[in-house]
Amino acid sequence: TVDWQAPVSPNGCNSYVINYRVGNYTVATFTSDSNRENTNVVPPYTLSGLNPFTSYTVWVQAVNIEGSSTLESKPSNLQSFRTLTDAPSQPQKFRYKNLQNTSIRFLWDPPLNLNGVIAKYIITLAEGRSINPHTHSNKSLTVLSVDGKISTTTLTNLTELTLYSAWTVAVNVR
Repeated sequence: TVDWQAPVSPNGCNSYVINYRVGNYTVATFTSDSNRENTNVVPPYTLSGLNPFTSYTVWVQAVNIEGSSTLESKPSNLQSFRTLTDAPSQPQKFRYKNLQNTSIRFLWDPPLNLNGVIAKYIITLAEGRSINPHTHSNKSLTVLSVDGKISTTTLTNLTELTLYSAWTVAVNVR
């Protein structure tokens, strides 16, 4: 939420412009104008549609719109912030490599949308075929927690000639 106070000397201010950017790229500008229907840019104003775990810079300007000319104040002080984390998307290219009759190596790529700092990956291995990991009813589950900076792990002491199903999820730091 962006909040500001009206100028001490309004000098006919009848509108505000809110700008925000990521890096050097201006993402959006919101304008209110008392002479138009869109008058919802008043303090405080909530920016929406922001991406998780992203740094933004925001500033406000007072505007006097008269006829076809526009007079803008100097921009306010720049304010920087980072949005909160959110759940990452699923890890990419989850795959395996048989090492021996009783061991297997899992490999994966990080999620496309990290939405924060990956704290860990959780690898779940179950005996038998499982199409949906959320409804797996087999009681023989093995759950591994792997550091978020690592994209491979090896399981040993598996039963020979046994069908397994495996899946992984990424977990962010909150």
